[in-house]
Amino acid sequence: MEKGSLWSDGSIEVAGTDVSESTVTLKAEADLTALDLTIRVVMTPGLGDQGATHDVTGGAITATVERRSGALLYHFVLREGTTLPAGTYRFTARYGHDGAGRDATDDTYEAFATDADRRRPHVYGNFDVTD
Repeated sequence: MEKGSLWSDGSIEVAGTDVSESTVTLKAEADLTALDLTIRVVMTPGLGDQGATHDVTGGAITATVERRSGALLYHFVLREGTTLPAGTYRFTARYGHDGAGRDATDDTYEAFATDADRRRPHVYGNFDVTD
């Protein structure tokens, strides 16, 4: 999905028979002065958090995970007073689950941002499974 200066895509990578990663790729055409991304992984049998990672350097992003409203919520927030340079970034929610073939139909992501020109792009979507 593309909205103004921000483009996004969601994909799922199977890391084993009982581990998967939901990854959101964000491409920012302008520097970002605010970013708040949530990856929502709906509860399925055996679902458990195995970490939140990203490729933003320098400690600019705070990553947290919480269980709420029947889902694991992975939050990635740009620290206040920090600028994220224009570029492409990956944010990943890693989780374990019972067996192969977890249904990710209802998993979603949503990102709110503010760019250097004070525009406020908002992108959202779901996930495609990759091999």
